[in-house]
Amino acid sequence: MTNVLTKNVLLINFPMKKCIISLCVVYISIFTGLTLAQQTLNLVTLDKFAPFTWQEGNSAKGIDVDIVKELCRRSNIKCNISFRPWKRVIFEIKTGKSDGGFSAFITSTRKKFGHILDMPIHYSTYKVFVKKNSDLKFEKIEDLYGKTIGRNLGFLSGEVFDQAAVAGKINVVEAVDIQANINRLMANRVVGIVTNYHETILELKKLKLLDQVVDLPRPVRKPRGAYLIISRAAKIDNKPGLIEKLNVNLNAMYSDGTIEKINKLYLQ
Repeated sequence: MTNVLTKNVLLINFPMKKCIISLCVVYISIFTGLTLAQQTLNLVTLDKFAPFTWQEGNSAKGIDVDIVKELCRRSNIKCNISFRPWKRVIFEIKTGKSDGGFSAFITSTRKKFGHILDMPIHYSTYKVFVKKNSDLKFEKIEDLYGKTIGRNLGFLSGEVFDQAAVAGKINVVEAVDIQANINRLMANRVVGIVTNYHETILELKKLKLLDQVVDLPRPVRKPRGAYLIISRAAKIDNKPGLIEKLNVNLNAMYSDGTIEKINKLYLQ
């Protein structure tokens, strides 16, 4: 009799235990989802860098901003985006004052203080822009030796160009933004400017100078990926899991055409 009762109790308890376990799994899943939904990343980026990032009133605008916002939405997290000068962007990522920032080129130093996503937010192309009737040519770096060239403050322009600038073979004059560089070019204070192609084209359109300033055919360097970096120093819950989720979703955005669509919204 005891064996029969024990057997019956086990038969009754087993499905009950199974239900309890199932409810626990559901509860944990819901709780995890709520936790992720409540997680917030404080990100920094550069202002006045159209078409990639800029501030319009209290709103963040640009190709990279829209990509990051969509990436955060798909990753079920909230992202606060703030604007800083570029050197400050890098400083806040390095120190952990911000959780991360975008969009930065990969360097050995940045790898030490940041987790860099697998795919870039955009590919950057840098060219030499000159006044339309300029006799300046650019086929090799030596063509720029002895010339005064403008570029944006704190930006890298490619290893070969940067080495020549540090060595003093190219006289580099830095300005706070692309409009200041264009103004210097138009005033003949520089013979050329090395800047981001997309940014410069949009600014020239705005200033109605497309018929007066042209880009030289050869890029200063090969198009280079610019990435979202998550700070190693920042205190972020489940940082490895978050980075994995961001990588998966960003890759999906390339695969499903989202990245291309966002670019077309700004460039067409």
